[in-house]
Amino acid sequence: MLITFIVITTNVFGQSNVELVKRIEKLYQGPEAINVNTNLLITDPANTKLKNKLLESPNPNLLKGKKIAILSTDGVEEVELTFLYLLLKERGAETHLVSPKAPDYPSQFAVQVPAIRSTHILTSHYMDNAGWMKIDKFVEDVKAEDYDAVLLPGGAWNPDALRANKPSLDFLNAMNKQNKLIGAICHGSQTLISANLVKGKKITSWWSMQIDLSNAGGIVLDLPVVIDGNLITSRAPIDLADFVDAIILRLSK
Repeated sequence: MLITFIVITTNVFGQSNVELVKRIEKLYQGPEAINVNTNLLITDPANTKLKNKLLESPNPNLLKGKKIAILSTDGVEEVELTFLYLLLKERGAETHLVSPKAPDYPSQFAVQVPAIRSTHILTSHYMDNAGWMKIDKFVEDVKAEDYDAVLLPGGAWNPDALRANKPSLDFLNAMNKQNKLIGAICHGSQTLISANLVKGKKITSWWSMQIDLSNAGGIVLDLPVVIDGNLITSRAPIDLADFVDAIILRLSK
């Protein structure tokens, strides 16, 4: 926001505002951001289970015939999205990245959306941009009847946008009505609040969000994976192995 403010100020007021810009620039340094490092994540001794899951020789027929939607948008935590996509696809599931179409903000918001957003979403490494991942299906075009499961990765921006997107909430509710598997990890559970799918459910999430789930009527458990009927939830990237195992177990029955 600070950099955006500087650009707007310079463009609108021109050289007369140079001194103000210089004063503001003294308040921050460089473009570096706090991020989640994938290599450090999988090599940390505490995350051996996750590393072993990635090294496991998958059965390519384990989830054959299953279709999984990974519902995400800009700001999704890259490691959660890509690990789910990779691990489930390698086990035979037809896996789609499903996303809302590019947002169309009012001009006064001054939000710039690059052309690539018409076909891709921008992933993140916590607070740092990671890269663009191609969308397989737009949520506006999919039906619950076409999928066996829908999964919600986290990232702080991603669920905040999804919970304001009616087609995404409608899709989640349709999946729930058909008792299809709904999985959420990390901040992904936040979208379930706006879909009214939390009340009375045993559930977990990223730790700072657990109070929000409780306020929405959820029965919060601080565990690597929590299963309640068709709902499977986990807390963080460190729980990805348990999360994937729970999804596979449910879908392979």
